[in-house]
Amino acid sequence: CLALCVLVAIVAQVSYHRRSTEITEVFQQHSQRVSRLLQSHTTHTLLGVDDALRQLKYAYEKEGARLNIHRMIDEFASIKPFITAASITNDKGDVILSTTNFRPGTNIGARSHFLAHINQDHGGVAVGIPIVIQSSGESDFQTTRRINGPDGRFDGVVSIGVGILRWEQLVKFSDFEEANALALVGTDGITRVLMTDQSSPAKPADPGWAQSIAKVGPEGPDQILRDASGDTWVAHHLKHFPLVVAIRINSALLETRLAETRKRHLWGALSVMLLLIVSTAIIARQAAHQRREFKRSLELEREHWQSGESFRLVFEQAPLGMTLRTVGQRDQPALRVNQQFCDFLGYTSSELLSVAPSVFNLPEDELLAAEMDRRIMAGEVTSYSREKLYRRKDGTTRWGLLTATVLNSRDGKPAQTLTIVQDINHRKLSEEAIRESEERLRIMADQTAEGLALYDKQGRLVFFNNAYRKMLALPDITLGMPFEQ
Repeated sequence: CLALCVLVAIVAQVSYHRRSTEITEVFQQHSQRVSRLLQSHTTHTLLGVDDALRQLKYAYEKEGARLNIHRMIDEFASIKPFITAASITNDKGDVILSTTNFRPGTNIGARSHFLAHINQDHGGVAVGIPIVIQSSGESDFQTTRRINGPDGRFDGVVSIGVGILRWEQLVKFSDFEEANALALVGTDGITRVLMTDQSSPAKPADPGWAQSIAKVGPEGPDQILRDASGDTWVAHHLKHFPLVVAIRINSALLETRLAETRKRHLWGALSVMLLLIVSTAIIARQAAHQRREFKRSLELEREHWQSGESFRLVFEQAPLGMTLRTVGQRDQPALRVNQQFCDFLGYTSSELLSVAPSVFNLPEDELLAAEMDRRIMAGEVTSYSREKLYRRKDGTTRWGLLTATVLNSRDGKPAQTLTIVQDINHRKLSEEAIRESEERLRIMADQTAEGLALYDKQGRLVFFNNAYRKMLALPDITLGMPFEQ
């Protein structure tokens, strides 16, 4: 009996160790999944903001102070809920145009998002530190792009404020469960967004935690970090932006689950030992009962993990079109679509959930999608992004920016693809109009009798018409040829 009691104690210890490992893995996998979803959501939101920055910049360079900045911001319907303000300043930091109550001529030249562009043109978007908007009391951080003059010198900054409270709404309607905090940290070590559930402290105890998260590289798998208080963070670097999104695992809830598991194993072992003294037959029967209960508990935990309530809420409330489908089943409908995707194509959700993707995809896109599925199943890619035309229910076509991310099963194999679609039809139509305008200009230049040519400031030929070639009597004249030649 004593030998059997020792054996029971050893089995209980091993069983607890295995069970605690499984619970910890479930917490970490859930946090990784939420982290990837928030990474995709944040990246596509900021890509939309950057697209708005580019269009504001080009429109201002074309129209100047006559630009209707309010009308342009209203056109970016998919990202407008995240925009707090938009403004354009000159090279001295004086506000020229703004959607807020800034008086023209108000100077913001001392702010970080303006100073980031003065000394160098890095060609990218800059992300400023959080500031409080005096008119509303809301916090935001500025995303900016540099405006260059005709001579290439610094001529001002176009900026769009991204509201922090918009991310708080995402957290408010999401059930964090195994993850209880969301942080958006710049690679400069400055926190842009930090939100937690009501049961968690506002900030980690470790003052250097943001610098640790800021060091997360742009490539590679999920990166796991631990701060001074022992909390674990799952971090992802945002592609194209100097930002890192991090999810903190709910250590308090994890410890509660582990304590409950320890308690169950302890009392189970004591009960078995007591029953061993009374009767070997009762011991055997109790052990079998314990195994059945353990198996049932494990199945319930797996069902909870698969239910993904937090994932569902974020999926349904996302401002971009989203679909979830099984990898490799191109002839089957999607598993789930959100309302934004339905509105984008003009279908109801029940219609989209009953038809294959070939209904709204063009034939050439179906071939490309099938090839990407093959590469995903072979493990060659984990995500991809491309622009494509969609066929709407009314027969018209619409441009969208598609980004697909692979979701793996528990055994690490590709199981599903999460697809995010951003409406870029307005941008594509604008680009086509610009190309047509340039073509008309080229035809007009070729038809005029005067010789026309354009040289850059290094004296290289960048444009000429047929009349200019004939006047110089140089049949072999080419672009890039120096003026002296």
